[in-house]
Amino acid sequence: MVFSSCCRSLLQLHLVTCLAHQWPAGPDLFPSPPAIFDLSAQFVVVEPDIHLYVLERTGYDKSLSPLVFIHGLGDSWHSWEKIMPSLDTSRRIIAYDIRGHGNSSKPRGSKETYSMQKYSEDLRALLDVMEVQQIGCLVGHSWGAMIGQHFAGVWPDRVERLLLIGTTMEILPATRKVIEASLPTYRQISNISYEVAVQENTGMGDFDRSIAGNWFFETLVHETMQCPPHVFLNILENVEDIGADTMKIIGSITAKTVLLWGEACFFAQVSACKRMLNTLKPTCNASMSIIKDEGHCPNWTPRGSLIVAAHLRELLAEPASVSVEAAGILIL
Repeated sequence: MVFSSCCRSLLQLHLVTCLAHQWPAGPDLFPSPPAIFDLSAQFVVVEPDIHLYVLERTGYDKSLSPLVFIHGLGDSWHSWEKIMPSLDTSRRIIAYDIRGHGNSSKPRGSKETYSMQKYSEDLRALLDVMEVQQIGCLVGHSWGAMIGQHFAGVWPDRVERLLLIGTTMEILPATRKVIEASLPTYRQISNISYEVAVQENTGMGDFDRSIAGNWFFETLVHETMQCPPHVFLNILENVEDIGADTMKIIGSITAKTVLLWGEACFFAQVSACKRMLNTLKPTCNASMSIIKDEGHCPNWTPRGSLIVAAHLRELLAEPASVSVEAAGILIL
């Protein structure tokens, strides 16, 4: 079921926690409305009482399968703003706020409510409602990339291509320590303040306001404030569980796959990236690129977003099924 009548009241509700801070252009113009990117908005029901906020742009070539974008933890569809202008109009585009984020439903519950499998089932239900049989390219960042690889491993026939940014199939000890140190904070607070949201977007040490520009940086902070602490807590507890099952699922992927990491990404070391590359089937013809002078979120920076968009265009230009070749590693 798709509906739009409740959009206004839900959007107003999500703005309540942000009114104390003076945003760049006030609540009517900020963040950037979907129409700026020629996107239309609607809510899609994926299970009882779970509504996902979905953005869509139709493409003129109906024979092409759509692009689908999945954002990361504490983000929203706005995290793709720097990529959207680089996309041509031939393919249908779908971006959405995953459960617990942006304007989508934020149910209370256990960590299973925010598990990788649950997020993958949300995507399958969304595609079914929107009558998408196969995704032309599934693009994910961070937690969204992990959702994408899980979905592509569980339902491989529904994904032609994968572009995964800042993903992983294993949690390194240093990353695990950071996650464990953050959990008490999310258990104690009742909402994400402006200050906490700023820290969430700069704490990785590879991104700040001067890199992003004030408007986009404030957009990211605004969207982080829409994500309740219980969502952060449940997802981070699920991240800690990534391990053998993840490797098995990744081994079932059949889509043509490109893996992108920033050179300064805190989430994975090059050795871990190579292990993930080698876990993918040879028929995926997977390649890996490490982007110099970028961190965990290259799709957020002016330079990195251009490189990500270039990889996406190159991936779309290739056939979905290609001959088996040796996996490549490229330093940009």
